[in-house]
Amino acid sequence: MHSGEYCKKCVLKSSNPGIVLDVNGVCNICNNTEYHSFYKNFKNSIKYYNKFKIDMSSRDKNRKYDCIVMFSGGKDSINILHELTKEHNLRVLALTINLPFESQTSKENIEKVISILDVDHISLTPSTSGYMELMRAIFTQKQGDRILNVDGFTKYKHLSPCIACTSFIKIMSCFVAEKFNIPYVLYCADPGQMANLPINIENAIGSMKSVFEVDFINKVFNDDIDKLDSEKNANAPIVIYPYIAIPNYDPHRIISRLKALGLYDSTPQEGHCQLWSLLNYNAIKKYDSPFYILDYAYNIRNGKLDRDNTIEFLEEFKNMMLKVGEGSLTSKDDVHLKNILKNVFTTKGEYDYTYNNILKMSEIANKLDISLSEI
Repeated sequence: MHSGEYCKKCVLKSSNPGIVLDVNGVCNICNNTEYHSFYKNFKNSIKYYNKFKIDMSSRDKNRKYDCIVMFSGGKDSINILHELTKEHNLRVLALTINLPFESQTSKENIEKVISILDVDHISLTPSTSGYMELMRAIFTQKQGDRILNVDGFTKYKHLSPCIACTSFIKIMSCFVAEKFNIPYVLYCADPGQMANLPINIENAIGSMKSVFEVDFINKVFNDDIDKLDSEKNANAPIVIYPYIAIPNYDPHRIISRLKALGLYDSTPQEGHCQLWSLLNYNAIKKYDSPFYILDYAYNIRNGKLDRDNTIEFLEEFKNMMLKVGEGSLTSKDDVHLKNILKNVFTTKGEYDYTYNNILKMSEIANKLDISLSEI
């Protein structure tokens, strides 16, 4: 594990990918040196969203569907699906890509919402062999060893498991859109997530190509990836991020609204995929920080979290996760872990999901056909 120094203003560390501390110990995010790339993402997202709105105002009557909503069963995709179908009367195809590690809560949300809203829904289960091979390669890639070798194909760049997974889902969704001649695919990432994700399908494909050879990518998807490239196919679908263009994103307001409509009765934490603990363990082992470190840093900059208290929590959480991964968690440690989690996850559902997911970390790794020692 490569340890790093904390930024003097937030909790990002010099060991985190892309983070550089200046002579005063302040990271490049706090210094706004990454502002241009973030601004470009937001600007492009708004441009695509405005094009989507214009097209929907004079939509093609010959199409069966105006757009696809990538439907995960989380609060954000439920909210957009409801707005488009019930408030704007769009012809929407809800699309769920079934992957091996989705939570039971998300599955229940999907079934419930589709029934209530009465929208067309495709539940697509791709061949898991390519996806599992992709995720195994990324989780077992070692920090410092920039060579990623999969099935004889070699590249030289790290790829986050979440970016790989979201790129996989977006690419699969665009294949469906291309097949049914649907011009837009809506991906309901919140603004914080959006800053770290490939902005459009070309970027999603590019993130894959930066790590894997094209032949391997085509093998994973069992299709020709280049037909989704707008430069090579004028009818390639466009990926839209609606929450970038909609002002004043407020997750608490969204949850309250959905609960009042009878569409949501869980919590965001319960909807996380089963890889939650493995993502954190992987990030701790490789970068000396939990996976969601950007969220903590963002909330410190906005004054929602105290930096010193957050660092104390992060260090305690890191140590407990390492003990779980090494199999050295004592009964005293277990009590400490429970107390740490109860201070962060205040509802019983959130706490139970998180604690149980951490204890099942080795079991989840085994489903990927890897051991924790390989991470």
